[in-house]
Amino acid sequence: MKEECEERLFKSIDARFENIDIIVHALGGTLGIKDPLSVPEDYLKVWKLNLGISIEINNRFIPNMAEKRFGRIVHVSSSASVMADASVAYSSLKPH
Repeated sequence: MKEECEERLFKSIDARFENIDIIVHALGGTLGIKDPLSVPEDYLKVWKLNLGISIEINNRFIPNMAEKRFGRIVHVSSSASVMADASVAYSSLKPH
């Protein structure tokens, strides 16, 4: 199912846009996982939402940017990265 959703997303982007020059990643959340003693699987879920999806998108579009020798990628972070005012899993994934 996951692969089908990703492929639909990429096909939709390819159909609408000839070239991707700029990617802005402004996604994330805790998925309701707030226990600092969460199991590793819960941390992985939060990692996937906050960083893993961005990596997959970048891997899809960076080769074209490199070929054109132009592209920009922006990752929007969160104050949680420095203020530690969110769950441990979420805060640990937000670079500052």
